[in-house]
Amino acid sequence: MKKLTKLLALLLVTLSVTVSGTIAGYAAFGLPDGGSEDEESKELSIIDFSTMASVLKTGFAPSADHVKDGKFSAYWNHNNKTRVDMNNVPTDWSDYYELNLSMFSKNAAGTKFVIVMVCDVGYFYTTITAEEGQHDYSISFGDIKAQPGSDWGGIKYVRFSADGWSMTPSYDAEYWINSFKIKKIGEGIERLYPSADVEAAYNALEGNAAVYAGGRQVVSGKEVTPYKDIVWKNDVTYVPADLFKDYLGASVSTKESEGEISANSVKLNIKADSKNYTLNGKSGGFKNAPYKEADTLYVPGEETAELLGYQTKVDKKLLIIGDAKVRNFDSYSKVSNMREIAGYLAYHEDVDPKSISKEEMKLAKDRWRYSLVGDENIDLNDESIKEIVRQIGLKGKASWNLMDKSNPDSLFLGKAPENSANMTTEYGQIYYMTLAWAQYGSELYHNEELLEDILYALDWMFENRYGYDEIENDPNKVWRDHTLTNWYDWQIATPQILTNTMMLVEDYLTPEQKTDYLAFFQYWVHNRCYNSMHVDAGMNVLFTDKNWIGSSLLRENGVDLLDAVSCLHNCFSWADTFSTREGFYSDGSYVFHYKHPMSAQYGMQQFEQSGPVLSLISGTSFDFKNPRRENIFDWTFDAYEPIIYDGAIFRFVKGRSVNSSDHGYGRQFVKGMLNLLEFADSENSANMKSLIKYYVETEKATNYSDSSLSVCQRQQILDIMNDENIKPREDYYISKTYYNMDKVAHQRKTWAIGISMSSSRIYDYECIHGENLTGWYTSDGMTQLMLQNDQKQFTVNYWNNVDPYKYPGTTVDTQKRDAHTIDTGNAFVKDFDFVGGATIDGEYSTAAQKLNGFHLDKDKTQSTGNVIKAHKSTLVAQKSWFMFDDEVVCLGAGINADDGFDVRTIVENRKANKMESLIPEDQITPEIEVKAVEASQTPQAENTAENTLDRDYGTKWAGEGACDITYDFGEVKTVGMAGFAFLNGNKRTQKIDIDVSTDGENWTKIFSGNSGGKTEGLEIFDLKNTEARYVRLDSYGNSDGGGWVSLSEAVFYGAYTGTEAKVVEPVYVAAEKINVNGENITLGEDEYTTDDTSYVSMENVAGYYFPEKGSLTMRKTSGTTSFFEMWLNHGVSPKGQGYAYVILPNMTAEQTKQYAENPGIEILSNTDKISAVRDKSTGTTGVVFWEPGTFDGFTVEKPMILMYKETSDGLSLVVSDPTHKLSEQTIKTNRTLSAAELDHRAELTDGGTSIKINFTGSDGESIALKLRKGAVAAKNMYFTDKKGNVIASANAGQSVIVAADTDLSDKNMTMQVGQYSTNNRLVGIDIGGYNKDSANPYTMQVTAQNGAATLRGFLWRGMTPVCEASILPILS
Repeated sequence: MKKLTKLLALLLVTLSVTVSGTIAGYAAFGLPDGGSEDEESKELSIIDFSTMASVLKTGFAPSADHVKDGKFSAYWNHNNKTRVDMNNVPTDWSDYYELNLSMFSKNAAGTKFVIVMVCDVGYFYTTITAEEGQHDYSISFGDIKAQPGSDWGGIKYVRFSADGWSMTPSYDAEYWINSFKIKKIGEGIERLYPSADVEAAYNALEGNAAVYAGGRQVVSGKEVTPYKDIVWKNDVTYVPADLFKDYLGASVSTKESEGEISANSVKLNIKADSKNYTLNGKSGGFKNAPYKEADTLYVPGEETAELLGYQTKVDKKLLIIGDAKVRNFDSYSKVSNMREIAGYLAYHEDVDPKSISKEEMKLAKDRWRYSLVGDENIDLNDESIKEIVRQIGLKGKASWNLMDKSNPDSLFLGKAPENSANMTTEYGQIYYMTLAWAQYGSELYHNEELLEDILYALDWMFENRYGYDEIENDPNKVWRDHTLTNWYDWQIATPQILTNTMMLVEDYLTPEQKTDYLAFFQYWVHNRCYNSMHVDAGMNVLFTDKNWIGSSLLRENGVDLLDAVSCLHNCFSWADTFSTREGFYSDGSYVFHYKHPMSAQYGMQQFEQSGPVLSLISGTSFDFKNPRRENIFDWTFDAYEPIIYDGAIFRFVKGRSVNSSDHGYGRQFVKGMLNLLEFADSENSANMKSLIKYYVETEKATNYSDSSLSVCQRQQILDIMNDENIKPREDYYISKTYYNMDKVAHQRKTWAIGISMSSSRIYDYECIHGENLTGWYTSDGMTQLMLQNDQKQFTVNYWNNVDPYKYPGTTVDTQKRDAHTIDTGNAFVKDFDFVGGATIDGEYSTAAQKLNGFHLDKDKTQSTGNVIKAHKSTLVAQKSWFMFDDEVVCLGAGINADDGFDVRTIVENRKANKMESLIPEDQITPEIEVKAVEASQTPQAENTAENTLDRDYGTKWAGEGACDITYDFGEVKTVGMAGFAFLNGNKRTQKIDIDVSTDGENWTKIFSGNSGGKTEGLEIFDLKNTEARYVRLDSYGNSDGGGWVSLSEAVFYGAYTGTEAKVVEPVYVAAEKINVNGENITLGEDEYTTDDTSYVSMENVAGYYFPEKGSLTMRKTSGTTSFFEMWLNHGVSPKGQGYAYVILPNMTAEQTKQYAENPGIEILSNTDKISAVRDKSTGTTGVVFWEPGTFDGFTVEKPMILMYKETSDGLSLVVSDPTHKLSEQTIKTNRTLSAAELDHRAELTDGGTSIKINFTGSDGESIALKLRKGAVAAKNMYFTDKKGNVIASANAGQSVIVAADTDLSDKNMTMQVGQYSTNNRLVGIDIGGYNKDSANPYTMQVTAQNGAATLRGFLWRGMTPVCEASILPILS
């Protein structure tokens, strides 16, 4: 029977692969019954909205209101029907991947209903949470839940249900459904990009040539032809010289190391390995020399093409050469589908799966194995590597000790598993055993008995947990219905562990075993997430895909392998153009869970795991040859480097993870870079090694040698640190606006600051799963000042103890907020969209936030039952920040409220580094110093025993099953009490024993029972003044049913007096000196208020300058941690209030005094109309136009942000639209300007006194202009023939008349207007008289206005210009 089950399951998997899995993508199933498909959009309408009768057939009521598709909408309210069944629907949905619903909702915000797709057996279902008004809802099939037996190929009917699934109908709600479609996956390249973009790219490539460094083909029009290697050298794309002959009509001749290329009446003579060339007989020099490889002469592509008079477009490794159509690849955005398409066509190669050799697959698997355990060349003489290896051995030994073959329910748990997470735990124990067996240097290295048990365990788990029975899912056979448990374990966690394990013992597995052990995962991929894998993006797709690649390699299945690699396409996409708008954006933002900035959690995991995937297949025939792979280096240097200062990441990208270490993410970033080194080109590799060296040398809060690193990663760090040729990163100065997540980062050498804002586009804070419940104001202008000498300021201890009503930088009222969980998708967005910043030259930034307080008219019950309490707040404020070299200027205006509460702006809330005890030392219970700590296992490399002694509640030691951790005092001590802090200790109890010993051999049990389950802080256990050198904590699982223990802290106390075990904790107060107006003041818990403060200094932290003075309050809190709090008072229900203060990082009291007497900045305006500041030393000015107006000679029509830097002869200007909504706008100026360098979106008009900006699609990006003061001195305009004879000329503004009988064919005519030529444009061109037989002369009217510049090299072939006159190329 088992064999029959296996054969049926294999048939199911095989059929699914045959039907849905091909190398290119998907087989065509034809049109499903009951619908009509739009060929262009690949969408199939489930509801026909064209007639009243067709809507009536659905069971909804037809309505003429809120129409979108067709002539009617489908109206629904729960008073009439709580369930609507649609019977006339398409039956075969198997070739589709996304459900798209559009509707208008009234009185329905937060209401829920379920859409159910009912099959012959089972059903699919998804929950819709309505938003008020017109909204679109897109649900990937991969996110739709499935019941046993459900089949996308057999849909019987669709049900809309407002009851069931623990839901209650919402009788006030009304819905007008106006579009309901499913979306189909395209084929070939149109599966990856919109067909219109593909066609546009083909058209623009007609007659031109596109190549990609690392590729071996050329794209011209729709033709993709194999070619010689295109080479990436010296960070430049090199092409064979013959490319210009073969694809671009040039004449090319080569002899030995010399070459001659002729095109467009230009002759270029070159020589290999020489930068010297001659162009039409004149000498010049390349930036990068040509070279010869075998018989091929290679030239630097872009440089050579431009010398020959061709148009070029470069995007990283993509090079397009040709005529004026090349300009069609320009884009106002960093992200361009057309450029990506050209790069993909030039780089990607179709591969026959039969051509993939076993040797290539073995190479990839060997790389996989090396990443896990290294090889016998690791340096076991290094103490850190030796310790990592020792920990691996200990973990493996502990897991082996847990293994019980006699237990029919579980090999490791001691009982039957209760959920899918238990299955993952069981596989985890096998992996620890395997890791210890495979790790060179481990005490269990290649232990034969251990190997025998590993193989036994793998087979046992296949038979009992993850095999053919689970595919069949017969409730009489399976241990767990896989459709009712956590998909993550079945799709990602378990197969990830299983694949790693099988890689390490592959030589001992038969082909049949490999197929068997991975059969369930293969079934899952092809039946549960196949379509979504090809169209979705993000961390989960990447993790699943790595499992799929591993499974394909182990099974040596080339078809699956190529299909899996193709799924990486969207993992490296930019969210700017992706349908879900989740993931990495081109500006470096990372947004997840709909609208939360999450670079630290989900983004960092995706970054860290991308390297191993790319590296293991790099250079093989199944390599990921896709231009998007280069995006990962933008993630490195553009997304992460600016938000990590001295190894710590800014809080504003951590989402709900308040209990995670800021420095832990810095270490994860280093690990991610280490993973990328084998994949990176020479430039990126060198930059990452330099950055790694800098972090390891300077960052003192993180241990880069502990067991959180793999052996390979530690060896990489040793190699980098020992290589004298690798220099640590030099001083890093950057200012950056993350305009897609409303954040700003600003770094100098000794300090950095982050500005955390939110808007109507970005959620204010995340608080799911009971985490971060008081993060209310973390995006209300919170400032986070990091100092080089204060690396442990923003640890978990800070975030768990700081007053959540007093985050620095925020403007808040004092009314009480409720701490409650807010479900994903229900978080609060602000009312205003004017939130963002402008950054000039990457050096300085201006940020602005139009703020409003959280308000909710009535209680809101969420689907989980959690209630968000109603809250009234009328608070509004206009906040701005100006970031320069030595200071950050903070301004506020328009502060208004009418709620009867005090409103304040928090200037600072700093955790003390120096503290004084308020309780005499002899009254404090003494702590016992721990000399050493060791755990019986460390299943999670980053969660080590040492973490329990770091006084950081965000770190932990984690163990699983029966495990223990032992503390050694170095000598026998009298131990009165022990304090243990358990993660989630306020939600569950931990079953534990506490044992003591004087010699480490003989143990006495002091406590046996459960933790209290009431606190995540220290829970005190009475050790009865026992004499002991060692204390051991034994764990046996928790009250949630899991086997895990997560211990965040452990503290031990000396003897206590009396009969009661009671800890007298010290009460501390900050000891840093506070200087106000030149005098040191004494602060305590009581508030100290002054109305005449010019400046304040906090010792070893910063100075604070108050140019407008105002009511300022300060205090120092007391407790186990102490904070210095300082805020400006705006009064009860303020009207039109404001503030101004300047943060002066690292300035002493004396330096702050000097600054206050002679400020380095000038506040030019601080009103609710304009906020403006100028930095005196650099001449940089930031201006926030809160409304249309005029300032400093600039007049704007709409609110926006400007930054500009004046010089004696020019002006650098950047402009941004914080609303993300502006289109074309004109900025008028009292200056007369001419162009030096203009962004594509900018144009000088009105004689250089107006600047026209096209903001469309800029999404808050800073648009940069380099301008010169004064008008351009226009020169004469003239045409010459190819011999240099002038055939026509005129002064600027006049017409050039060429006689009708003049032969213009094959003339090289030069037209020159203006003085400058770099990135400028010609203004006002009209061309007429193309007909040679016409009596009219050939006339070109050129108007040279102020701001117009040089245009040279207009080539006329016969009677047809090479390009459009308005965008003539610069040729020579």
